[in-house]
Amino acid sequence: MCISLLGLAIFRGRKMAATRILRIAEVKGLVGLGKSTIYKWISQGQFPSPIQLGTYSVGWREVDIEAWIESRASARAVAEKDYE
Repeated sequence: MCISLLGLAIFRGRKMAATRILRIAEVKGLVGLGKSTIYKWISQGQFPSPIQLGTYSVGWREVDIEAWIESRASARAVAEKDYE
């Protein structure tokens, strides 16, 4: 049994942070990249890998995508500081 309250999920008696699973269209919209670039970067280890949802479907954990976006923003800030 899983109960979700205010961003926390209680699953089998354990508290867990609730996370959404994003499909490719949502991921593309969040990161501003095309499907081909996303899959190319996955194969190069530059983008989070999806999780298998079914035989022909995959999705990404929202927290993984958010962390990737944050890491890109942090890398940009460091690069801009080094440029000055």
